[in-house]
Amino acid sequence: SSGINAEYGINRKIEELGIKTVFLPLNSTYETLSQYGSVKGIIISGGPGIGTVEAADLLKETVFKLALPILGICFGNQIIASAFGSTVESTITREDGQFRINIDPTSILFSGMKEEQEVLATHGYGITKIGPELRVIASSDGFIQGVQHVNRPIYGVQFHPEVDLTIHGREILRNFCYKICGIAISDVMKNRQALCLEDIRNSVQDKTVLALLSGGVDSTVLAALLTKALGPGRVLAIHIDNGLMRKNESTLV
Repeated sequence: SSGINAEYGINRKIEELGIKTVFLPLNSTYETLSQYGSVKGIIISGGPGIGTVEAADLLKETVFKLALPILGICFGNQIIASAFGSTVESTITREDGQFRINIDPTSILFSGMKEEQEVLATHGYGITKIGPELRVIASSDGFIQGVQHVNRPIYGVQFHPEVDLTIHGREILRNFCYKICGIAISDVMKNRQALCLEDIRNSVQDKTVLALLSGGVDSTVLAALLTKALGPGRVLAIHIDNGLMRKNESTLV
């Protein structure tokens, strides 16, 4: 990953699909990456900078050596482009905001989507010449917005599917996780609560937790998971009446 804002946005959207993620720095070694035997796919996140040949060469010896599906977002897309013979350089005009693009619905990444899409783009660099191992799967006026490797499950998008201004960004991430990486939906839903409970136990260890509840869905679910993971004797739940509760609502909580 590269770029804190992008990586947390992507992480949230992926975990909303019930899939566990792991953060690793862009310069992680091949040996480090190889330790994660259960990983089904890799996302190279967006961030400031240009997908230079040097960065692409670095990943050729790490990420691209793994036989795993890869999705590059923004900066990650530029790295993929550079790694496979494309030219990435500063564009005459920047793209900052919501734009309409045309996608190739035959690409698995865009499966089930209409040809015209609205996306959020924020960049001043782009792919100006496509490499021989890639094909264009998304474009707008003067910009290549998405690429796909002709033989390997490697994809890149110049826009940000993790934000709400990319109207069907969730579907793009869903297609990558389920259809390209082959993650089974049944397995995801079955393991979701177990993963939450495991994370809680690993994070809390032998401590006691103070949980402040508003009575809303988020805090109530959190308190329920804490109690299930740790037992009622290690969770002190306190309801906070903010003065804006409905009549008798605090009593119900």
